[in-house]
Amino acid sequence: MKEKEILKEIIEWLNNDTSYLSTRTDYAKGYKNGIICAKEIVESIIKNHNPELLKS
Repeated sequence: MKEKEILKEIIEWLNNDTSYLSTRTDYAKGYKNGIICAKEIVESIIKNHNPELLKS
């Protein structure tokens, strides 16, 4: 897989909604919070590297 394809998939993942994730249990809440935190970290890395990649 080429770098551009990988970045495209990562950016698509960033744009995916997390509202479908359950928050009924503490485990589910933690999982959803972890996904949200991971997205924030990845987004900040991309923004620091090349913010133009995140523009749609």
